[in-house]
Amino acid sequence: MKSITIPNSVESIGDWAFYECRSLTSIVIPDSVKSIGNRVFRWCTSLENIVIPDSVESIGDWAFYNCTSLTSIVIPDSVKSIGDGVFRWCTSLKSIVIPDSVKSIGEGTFS
Repeated sequence: MKSITIPNSVESIGDWAFYECRSLTSIVIPDSVKSIGNRVFRWCTSLENIVIPDSVESIGDWAFYNCTSLTSIVIPDSVKSIGDGVFRWCTSLKSIVIPDSVKSIGEGTFS
């Protein structure tokens, strides 16, 4: 599985949903999604890009942990919280945009 388009009927991406999908390179998240759960894309080492829609309000703990191919990400204005360790070990991450709407960033998020 290299690419995923999540259907418009989905409102939440649950914990561990795509854990260790190591061949996944891209994913399309619809505007219906309000939350990205814990460890959702953990160890998706081939994930190169992802667009987080304006509907997402929270990103769970360790959501993108060890996504070593992820180079940039834009957090939309709708996001209020970023969990613990979300971008930990994202060793190729060169650019991230965090808006003023974010009120909390978890422990070890960028370590």
